[in-house]
Amino acid sequence: MPSSVKFIPGRPLAEVAFAFLDTETTGLSARTGGRVCEVAVISVQGGREVGRYSTLLNPECPISYGAMMVHGITEEMVEQEPTFAEVADEVARHLEGKVLVAHNASFDVSFMQAEFARIGRAMPAAPVLCTLKL
Repeated sequence: MPSSVKFIPGRPLAEVAFAFLDTETTGLSARTGGRVCEVAVISVQGGREVGRYSTLLNPECPISYGAMMVHGITEEMVEQEPTFAEVADEVARHLEGKVLVAHNASFDVSFMQAEFARIGRAMPAAPVLCTLKL
């Protein structure tokens, strides 16, 4: 998981930007070929929303029945949506320079890292807070 915390010590909390990340996926593991089929990021700083991004994604692979039963996203819903490669710059812009917050962060981060790696890029480095662990 990304863990660069150089820019946080000594900064007032109100100056720290947080990126709340959520993904929906085609399966349970990026290591076994699961892909992201929806990504959402809400950025907050000083207690105020400063950015928002959300899109369905064409994962370029089937969505498992189990995943579809959890999130309700069907293959028909994503077949005309952009691929991760097409939105990677926008996703990166919403993550860069922020503390990443996610529920079960290791799951979401592993999928995002895999998506960035698939297009030959690294996910923007960021400290990560897991609300499941908190």
